[in-house]
Amino acid sequence: MTCLCDGDYAWDDEKRTVVLMNNILKDVPKELYPNIEEENYDIQDGNWRLSLRCVDGKRSADLSYSKDDHTAWVIEGRNGKFVNFDIGGS
Repeated sequence: MTCLCDGDYAWDDEKRTVVLMNNILKDVPKELYPNIEEENYDIQDGNWRLSLRCVDGKRSADLSYSKDDHTAWVIEGRNGKFVNFDIGGS
C-alpha cells in the first residue's frame, strides 16, 4: 500500500514500485507465465490482481488495486530483473 498515493496516479513512486514488483515476482515460477501474447494468467487476492503475461517474448506482470484503475506494469529486462513497462498507466 505504501506505493499507492492519493493523487491522479496510484503508482507514483516508480523506483519503490519496481522494487516491490521484483520482490513479488522473484518466487513466481516461470511456468506460470503464458507463452502466447494474447493470454493472461490472473492471480486474485482480495482487492489485488496480479496478471502474468508474455509481451514480445518476455515475461511481464501487471499489478492492480481494485479501487483504482492504474496499474504497476513491469517487463523482464536483460538481466532477468523486472523494469518499468507502464507504471501508473490505466
